[in-house]
Formats: sequence, structure tokens, C-alpha cells
Amino acid sequence: MRWHQAKTVMLLIFLGLNLLFAYLNFWQPLQIMSARSDDRAVLEHSLTLLAERNISILELPDPTPQRMAPLHLQRAGAAVIAQTIPDLFFSKDTQGSRLQTLSGGEIWRYNDEEQTLEIAPDGRWTYRPAMLPLVGDDAHIVSQPESNDESNFYTEQEARWEALDFLKAKNIDFSELTPSPFTTALGTIFYETSSSNIHAATPLRSDAYLFTWQQLHAGKPIFDATLSVRVLSGRIGEVSSSLAASLHEQSSHAWVSSVNDMLLRLLRDSYLLDLADAAQKQEETLMIRNLTLGYFTRFATGDTEAEIIAHPVWRVLLAEGTPIYYDAYNTRRIYP
Repeated sequence: MRWHQAKTVMLLIFLGLNLLFAYLNFWQPLQIMSARSDDRAVLEHSLTLLAERNISILELPDPTPQRMAPLHLQRAGAAVIAQTIPDLFFSKDTQGSRLQTLSGGEIWRYNDEEQTLEIAPDGRWTYRPAMLPLVGDDAHIVSQPESNDESNFYTEQEARWEALDFLKAKNIDFSELTPSPFTTALGTIFYETSSSNIHAATPLRSDAYLFTWQQLHAGKPIFDATLSVRVLSGRIGEVSSSLAASLHEQSSHAWVSSVNDMLLRLLRDSYLLDLADAAQKQEETLMIRNLTLGYFTRFATGDTEAEIIAHPVWRVLLAEGTPIYYDAYNTRRIYP
């Protein structure tokens, strides 16, 4: 009799604990996050505080609370990529060479007089036409051209057409990718305004552009799983891919930080505040183009086909194109 009563008490205790855990893990977080995220007055107050620190945000995301889980990404590997990608650029009889890396992997290289293709051990690949100078991400940007010759300058749309025509001509499938909302103008640029405020200026024409398409999962971008094309003086300068061959979610979904949590985090981030102070000294405002929720592998690379973990992140994109990544669970800055 006592054992039967004890079992009843234990069942009631377990039921109560389950109800408590359900409240703490689901209902309470949803109510708290909804109150903080959906209250426009709270967001407006955070934006005012940021403005007082010389930071302006052009576009805010949907404040609806979300749950996310890390992704398992797997690239195909050099041996698999070498069976298909070289045929897009070279004749069937073109033979590739293999270069040993310090960590024991192999780089596959194909080249002729007109072009070069390199495939990294983990399957990332880069194609470059011959005899074209490369323009790096850290290229010097000036507001006026160094000469009066405008023949090498193109609008963003003209350069985009060149990139799209090349991808279609080479049968490079990008139909399931989403174009990045921001195009990087590299090299020498004609600006729409003569103002020294480069953050607010809009390029009219440039001699170099970088276009990027991102891989998606559940409608959210994987920021460093991309197909990118550089257009230099109206010609293709480089095409590179870091796309994953397969991906799947972990089972552990958790609530991510709200939009307002991110705004408050920006107010405490010394890196961003230093940028804002530097902009203020130039009588400029630090402009943030948008905040976007997505995935980031933290630049994980390897010499095998091993799985890579892509973590949920908030990406803060500055107006001139510099990304800053924050852990979506705790808002800790992870890059740079």
C-alpha cells in the first residue's frame, strides 16, 4: 500500500517537473522574447542609444522570435570536384597536376595559356583567366579615378550582366543560390557625390566588382558557403566556390537572441564603438546596412571531406561591405 502511494507521489512530482521544464524552456522564453522583440518602442529606444554613439542602422530584420540549430556541412572533396568542374572550362584532354600541401592534402591544378583552375583538398575551387591582375578585398579605394580614361569603368548592372552571362555560358548552376544584397565595388570608383563621406556615397561606375551568391538553408544564408565572381574592367577576373555538397541540421534547436538583444550588444562592443569613434573624427556616421540571421562556419577549412559545423549567427554588415559576425545564441562577437 505504501509502495503504491509512493509511486503516485513520484508520478505527480515528475509531471510537475515536466510542466515546469516546458514553461521554462518554451512558454516563458517565447513570452519574454516576444515582449522584447515586438515592442517597437523598445527597438526605437535602442536605435536612439546607438545614434548617440554615432551608429545608424539602415534596415532592421523581422523581430519574430526564432529557434535554430547548427548545421553539418560537407564538401565534396577535390577528387569528386575534379570529375566535373574542369570540364566547364577546359577540353576533355586537359590533364591536371597535383601539388602536395604541408598537411598532406592535394591541390589539383589545371591550366593552359588562357586560364587556370585550382581545386583545394576540401573541394573549394578558384578559376582565373590568364594575364589579368587580381584585385583583393583590401584593395585601395579612392573617390576619383587616377586618370581621365573612362573606358575601363562600368556600372554595377553592366558588370552584373557580364558575370551572369559567364556563369550561364559555362553551365555553372546557381539557380538554388540567393544573390547577396550587397555588391562590393573594388579598385578605382566614380562616386555619386563629391562628399568625403564614403559611407553614404553610391558608386556610379567602377573598374572592379565582386558579386556573391550564397547557399541557403531554410531560407537563411550560409554566409561563407558562396559562389563569387569578380569582374575587372568589364571582363571576368575570378570565379570561386566554397559551396557545400550536403548539409543537415543538428537536433538541438534553441532560441536565438532577439533583434533588440543584438542592438544592445552593439552598444557594448568595443570593436564597433572604436569604428564609430573613428568615423566621428572624420565627421561621418558609422552606417550599418543591415542585420541578418544566418549560418557561419568561422572560416573552417580542411584537407578532407570531413563535416564542418555552421553555427547560427547574426551578421552585421557595414555600409561599405565589412561583415561582423556574432553568435546568435549569446551575441558574443566571433569575427573579427
